[in-house]
Amino acid sequence: MGWCSIKEGDKKEFVRIEGDKVENTPSDSFVEGLLKGAGVVVTGGAYPLLTGALKAYSFYTDINNAATKDMQEKNEWTVTKTSLKGALLGAVKGTLHGVLDSMVIGGLTAGAVAVMGPFGVLLAPVIGGVYNVVKDAIRT
Repeated sequence: MGWCSIKEGDKKEFVRIEGDKVENTPSDSFVEGLLKGAGVVVTGGAYPLLTGALKAYSFYTDINNAATKDMQEKNEWTVTKTSLKGALLGAVKGTLHGVLDSMVIGGLTAGAVAVMGPFGVLLAPVIGGVYNVVKDAIRT
């Protein structure tokens, strides 16, 4: 996988890039979904950009730490290039996940607003929690 390889001269080493993890318990997944639902309502259209930025930072630091720890010969520029590749991958992945989350949570919240009026927006965190539990259940 080109995104996780580090090539230095004739040597090629690999750093593992972790993806999203499924939460350990349904309650953990629900709490994460509550935060997603609140984030979608509070940030609106900026939610995918924020998730992309957060995921880019997370991938950069994780890969930088793993590459620094795992590599035999630690060339700082090579580690930085690999970390930046991971940040790019994280930004794309986080943005796409943010778009999906905001479409589902935002769409269901809009439906709740249509039925309940302005108070329907208060259901967004609950909608996010249920959505996240269902999404994690499907992925396992």
